[in-house]
Amino acid sequence: MNPSDQRTEGPPSGGIGAILGLDRLEMLRSDLGTPTVDEMIADFLREMPERLAELRRQAADGAWDAAEFGLHSLKGAGASLGLDALAEKLRAAEQMVVDGGARPVGPLLADLDRLVVLSSAAFTRWKDERPRTGEPVS
Repeated sequence: MNPSDQRTEGPPSGGIGAILGLDRLEMLRSDLGTPTVDEMIADFLREMPERLAELRRQAADGAWDAAEFGLHSLKGAGASLGLDALAEKLRAAEQMVVDGGARPVGPLLADLDRLVVLSSAAFTRWKDERPRTGEPVS
């Protein structure tokens, strides 16, 4: 697969529901409480630039097993937190490493950078606009 085929040119269409798993977020909010969910997601997104920098170093060094493990871990955490678009791109990056290791992953990592920004903005909007009754924002 050509890395350019994996590019995200802009935000996914469909509003924040195309970026976030709103049902998952509401379930987490119900189970864990709003402050806990907010803190978990904010921490994850805040750590992503450092984690992506580490993935770039691993790719540059040819440390594909470490890159695969890092991508897999981030994918699972992102999916668990309802960061669906980001988790899907992490899945694609992980699969690229599994399929070919030395393929250029730079464009895909740039897409991940963009999705972190989009996910953060969508999370902020969800947090600011979510109804206090527990009904999800669409």
